Amino acid sequence: MTYVKERAERIKSLKWSSRTAAMSIRPQLSATEVEDTTPPSDPELSVRVRKDCGEVVLPSGTFFLKKDTCHIMPREEAEGLIRDGYVEAFEHDNCLLRWDT
Repeated sequence: MTYVKERAERIKSLKWSSRTAAMSIRPQLSATEVEDTTPPSDPELSVRVRKDCGEVVLPSGTFFLKKDTCHIMPREEAEGLIRDGYVEAFEHDNCLLRWDT
């Protein structure tokens, strides 16, 4: 069971790390795993803050990233924060949204 969980987490992390890496392993994945490596195309992303970051200035505006707050930001700006573990993507229905710009 630990192997399956670890495999799923690694596959999901590929979605945010590298499209080339995600595409290169697709032949070895199940249909569900392929879906997990396909980045969504929506230009904006809802994120939940995992670690306090304080004030973060991005091209789209200034965000105050406090743990457990939620924000909507451009996908390209959120991807780096996701890779670094500061925020995580989530569905809109799972949190009250705050716009701090």
